[in-house]
Amino acid sequence: MSAGWTGAQWLSPTPITDHGDSKITVDYTRFVAGLRGDITDNWSYDLSYQYSLSDGDYQEERLFDDGVRANEFLFDSCVGTVTGVRGVPCIDVPWLDPEFERGNISQDVRDFLFGVETGNTEYTQWSVEGFVTGDLFEMPAGPAGVAIGFHYRIDDIMDVPGPITLAENIWIGSVAGITTGDQTTKAIFAEIELPLLQDRP
Repeated sequence: MSAGWTGAQWLSPTPITDHGDSKITVDYTRFVAGLRGDITDNWSYDLSYQYSLSDGDYQEERLFDDGVRANEFLFDSCVGTVTGVRGVPCIDVPWLDPEFERGNISQDVRDFLFGVETGNTEYTQWSVEGFVTGDLFEMPAGPAGVAIGFHYRIDDIMDVPGPITLAENIWIGSVAGITTGDQTTKAIFAEIELPLLQDRP
């Protein structure tokens, strides 16, 4: 029987813990380059390239689900068995021990119940964009102008949670698998200017 209980344990224990801190570290890199110039006296171009990388580690304290469940609904000690996910030797958790409830938890119980994991999210984006602009022909009110351009961009993400999350071994917490994907954006655009009137109110 779990330490602290005098009868059958019919209720699921709820650990008392302040274990839940998190820390995020992000490294960000961005590079931009461009080129512009004249093609003729009245035609010019503009070309640019952009690359960015966001690489973040997120560290989180976890409470092992298999550690809690190994001490649920027990009629006897769990010593001699192993946990369902990690496969580590089970330890009887003294849920009702006043010292435990005050946060004075022995190191062996801490190691059995608590863990820390680190996940990583990497987001990459690169794009290239360009346009040419110039005059097409003369009109009575001025030259007809035009601009033609394009935009091409790829966004890519890869998120890998920590091993505890991937093993779905978090007590009362959301779990997730690896998230990966990419998106490609393509666009072309054009603008024309036709000066129809001049010196009119």
